[in-house]
Amino acid sequence: MRPSAMLFLRALGAASMAASAMACGGSDGGTPPPPLPGTPGNVRIVTAADQAVTVAWDPATNATGYNLYLASQAGVTKANYTGKPDGQRRTGVTSPVTVTGLVNGRAYFFVVTSTGAGGESGESAEVSATPVPPAPAAPSNARIIAAGDQAVTVAWDAVAGAASYNLYLASQAGVTKANYATKPDGQRRTGVTSPAVVAGLVNGRAYFFAVTAVNAGGESPESGEVSSTPQPAFNATTNTVLPGGNQVYSSFTVGAGVTVTVTANTVITVTGNVTINGSVTADCQGIEIRSSGSLVLGGVISNTCTVAPAGAAPGITLVVDGALTIGTAVSAQDAMVSTGSIRIADTATENIDLTPPPALLASAVNWAASTGVADTALTGSAS
Repeated sequence: MRPSAMLFLRALGAASMAASAMACGGSDGGTPPPPLPGTPGNVRIVTAADQAVTVAWDPATNATGYNLYLASQAGVTKANYTGKPDGQRRTGVTSPVTVTGLVNGRAYFFVVTSTGAGGESGESAEVSATPVPPAPAAPSNARIIAAGDQAVTVAWDAVAGAASYNLYLASQAGVTKANYATKPDGQRRTGVTSPAVVAGLVNGRAYFFAVTAVNAGGESPESGEVSSTPQPAFNATTNTVLPGGNQVYSSFTVGAGVTVTVTANTVITVTGNVTINGSVTADCQGIEIRSSGSLVLGGVISNTCTVAPAGAAPGITLVVDGALTIGTAVSAQDAMVSTGSIRIADTATENIDLTPPPALLASAVNWAASTGVADTALTGSAS
């Protein structure tokens, strides 16, 4: 082979080797391209709060920053997020990042990418969460509306942001949402509305109640505790003898043409309303009726002595918290008749109906007005 041919082959081999070296990032002075950063791992929801979700992830290799993509539809990517509802890209975020400005109750989907000198990584695994409002405040002004026959009615004021209410009860004081199951007769009644009628109770047994408000953010603390005791109803539809002593009822009704005879000094306490369209009678026995509701006398209450006792005969006492109606246009015979005293007290500022005037026959009649006016002694056959 001629020397010139050998020189040509050597030059050709050197050029080929140089090209291969450049392609492989050889030592001819070229710089290799930077690698892509790794995909973020362990992407997770930290919290879902009021109009916000906090997302976190583990650091990725070769990453100098991170982008977060979100939408309110699953399958969000860096390529399609703009075409999805509520689609967004938040650049330059760090872990953990709190994404604000979201809509409570709406599910959101999140992916994270890392960025670096080599570009942007692929998307992480998708995670989702739904922001929720804060738990509501405790209900206020919890109160007993009525204590009925095997039932108590509880009411409370509405709470802003509440979706529903729970009622806790027991027959021992100090009931809470945490301990109700350990207390006697402990119960939780969910999804109740105010006023709530709590039925299935035992008459004569005291019950204690607390109310909570609920929404997607959780359950509120308990309201103030209230208590009441359900009582049987008294409803006389035939002639009845009532024993003396203290009697407690949820309501007291005497039907027209019916006589209830009191055989001993009696105090009748009524947690609801009193309606007497028949007769309540006694012979030298005291009759006291105390009503937490209204009292309508459309009949007769009488306490007369067939044999005069040594002293003044026991009389009739009515004490009413609600509206007091004595005498109606329906019956002109409405009356309270007693050889002892008659005392009437209306403890509320309700209208008092005395039309037509009833017969109030007694040695002395005292009217205790709810307006603060001093008692006035009334004598004679009518007021």
